Amino acid sequence: MVWKAVAAPILGAAGVAVASIVSRTKRLAPQTIAPTTEYNKRLVRRLYREVWNEHDLTKIAKVVHEIIGDDHIVVDPSQPHPDSGCHAYIDMVSNFRTAMPNFKIQIDMLVAEGSRVVAALSFSSGSVPNSSKQAKWTATAIFEFAGGQCVKTWVNSDSLSALIQFDLVPDVASGPFRRKNMKSGSSMLFPEEKMELVDALIGREEEHPEAVLTGKDWIEYFEIQVDKATQSDQDVIAEPSGSPKKKTLAKMRVDSKTGLDICV
Repeated sequence: MVWKAVAAPILGAAGVAVASIVSRTKRLAPQTIAPTTEYNKRLVRRLYREVWNEHDLTKIAKVVHEIIGDDHIVVDPSQPHPDSGCHAYIDMVSNFRTAMPNFKIQIDMLVAEGSRVVAALSFSSGSVPNSSKQAKWTATAIFEFAGGQCVKTWVNSDSLSALIQFDLVPDVASGPFRRKNMKSGSSMLFPEEKMELVDALIGREEEHPEAVLTGKDWIEYFEIQVDKATQSDQDVIAEPSGSPKKKTLAKMRVDSKTGLDICV
């Protein structure tokens, strides 16, 4: 009877401990098994490294079937007949690679929250068959994951910039399309109200740059412009009183809400 008196508390304590461990395991299991935002970001990195920047179609197909869900769809309102699934995704990659055999995509930024990952991307066409032109442009992609696979993708690409760089479409924001550069009565003349719409949609009045900067190259260029503008402002302040003031081409400030440098 003595051993029962001694064993009972021990066994009881052990039972409580086991029950506690089981209970904790049940609570922790979903968090351990469920894909995390970091896991989803790794899948996006792998998608661009082993699919979009890969040349071997066999390797591409293998990785696509691992990462892309069977019912995956690219959400594109401008696409009248969207196709779903892995084969449609492989065809999309293959079409890119056929048109631009040397193109590369660089991830400039990844942001993840919940089941979605947002990627800021830089495209580089490399040399293109039957063209002496090359192009660089940017895009943003949003991926939605479920069950460890990507089930939806939203893509917003600056394809217009690429087409302009390839000389496949004219730059309607500048050159002969602007009133100041056109002869009166020309059929290419845009009415002023049309140019206002063009400027608003494209966001510029200047000609499209011949050399396009993307990713960190653009950031570095922007910072140089900030330094130049800051120095120009200092030169104006340092001028003797009464002398003509120089007008700075661009003044820079820091937005207190976003922390971003903004040209004003």
